[in-house]
Amino acid sequence: MKRPRFILITLCVFVLMLLLPACTSPATPSPAQPTEPAALAPTVVPVTLDGKQLLEQRCIECHDLQRTESAKKSAEGWGKTVQRMMDKGAILTADEKSTLVEYLAKAYPQ
Repeated sequence: MKRPRFILITLCVFVLMLLLPACTSPATPSPAQPTEPAALAPTVVPVTLDGKQLLEQRCIECHDLQRTESAKKSAEGWGKTVQRMMDKGAILTADEKSTLVEYLAKAYPQ
């Protein structure tokens, strides 16, 4: 009779040992350890494109540059056009939009 009880208790302890760690979580999460020293960590430098590069990279996704180059508009007109293109899906940050509008107004003035 003692043998089956010993096996049952051993089995229960084994199951508890397997399940208990999965049911508990640490009281405080451990802070993430850096994998490399800060001095060796790569620095992220934002890419800055000028107006011409923005025009060549972002605008030609939907149409050729001939359409843009043949248009003549004021800064306000180019601002409205660029905003309309952004509303249609062109992706530009606020700074990129300003840079592009400034370039277009100088390169293709009214």
